[in-house]
Amino acid sequence: MTSRYDPVPMALKRISLDGLLAEADLLKAPYARQYAHIEALLGQGKIRAIKSSPPNGKKPPLSTWYFWESQKRDDSAYLAELDYDLHPSIRLDYYRKHLAIYRRERAAVLALSAFLTKKAQQLNEAVSCNERSFQIWRDEKFLDDKGGKTLLAHCGLLASDLNFYETAEPLPAFPLERTIPQDILIIENLDTFYSLRRLLSQGTETLLGHRFGTLIYGAGKSKIPSFQQFSVSAEAYLRDARNRFFYVGDIDYEGIIIFEAFAKNFSQSAIEPFIPAYAKMLAMGRDLDLPQAREGQNKKHSGLFFSFFVADLVCAMESILQSGRYIPQEILIPSAWL
Repeated sequence: MTSRYDPVPMALKRISLDGLLAEADLLKAPYARQYAHIEALLGQGKIRAIKSSPPNGKKPPLSTWYFWESQKRDDSAYLAELDYDLHPSIRLDYYRKHLAIYRRERAAVLALSAFLTKKAQQLNEAVSCNERSFQIWRDEKFLDDKGGKTLLAHCGLLASDLNFYETAEPLPAFPLERTIPQDILIIENLDTFYSLRRLLSQGTETLLGHRFGTLIYGAGKSKIPSFQQFSVSAEAYLRDARNRFFYVGDIDYEGIIIFEAFAKNFSQSAIEPFIPAYAKMLAMGRDLDLPQAREGQNKKHSGLFFSFFVADLVCAMESILQSGRYIPQEILIPSAWL
C-alpha cells in the first residue's frame, strides 16, 4: 500500500504548498477550499508530501513542500487560440502566463468572446448584472456568484466594458408629494420611520418646523448598496438633482459612521444631517441617565458628520460619545417632532 509520504522517482520535482495553490489560482481562496484541493491531489497520487517539510500551522494541517509530477503539456493549440481566435477586446497577458487557469476558464472565455464578436450591439443598453450574465453565459448568477468578475479581471475587462449595473433592494419610501424639487428625510431606525409616517399621514405638515416631501427608511448599514444604486432604482421624482437630502440617526459612533458611509456612497446628491432633530435629541437627553453604548463599535469616523454642526452641539455629542453613552433617535417620540 502506497503512502502519501512514499519515496518518489527522481523525475518528480519539489514544489511548495503556495506553488501548488498558485497553479490552481487558489492563493486567495478560503482555506477549506485550498485544503480540499491539496487533499484531492494527494488522493489522486499527483503529489506526495515531503516527510521533512514542516506543517503549515493551520487546522487541519498541510505539509509545506511536496513532490509533484510536472508533466509537460502540448499547449500549442491553446496558445494559438489565444493569439488568433479570441475577440481583440480580451487581453491575453494573464492567460499566456497562466495556461492552467485558461484551460479551466476556457469555456467561459470563449462564450464571452463569441458574445463580443456577434452581439456587441447589445452592450449599448445598460442592464443589470444578472441580466448581462444570462445574455453572455446563459447563467444569471455567473458574474456575481460563480467567478465571473474574476474572469473579467483575467480578461483585462471592467464591469463598465460590459455596461451592467449592480442592483440592490429598493429603499422603503413614503411620499407625501411628488413635486420637484423637494426636501427628503432619511431615517435610520424603523420605529422612528413608522411613527413619522403615521404622524404625517394624519395631517401634520412639518417636522421640527421643516417640510419634507418624502420619508425614506435608511435601515442602517444594510442599505448602503441601495444608496449606491439610487440613481437607477429610485423613482424619477426622487432622482431630480435639485432635491435636498437630510439624515437622522442615533447619536453614537455607529450612527455617525453610517451617515458618513451614506454621504460617501450616495450616487445622487449630497446628504446632510437634519440638525434640528439632533439638537432636540441632545436637549431631551440632557438630564437623563443615558444608556451604555454597545461595546466594540468602530470609532474611526472621518469628521464629516461633525462638520455640519456648530461648536456647542459638537462638544455635547463628543462628551456623550467619550463617556461611553449614546442617544437613540427613538428618544424623539412623535409629539417631539411637532
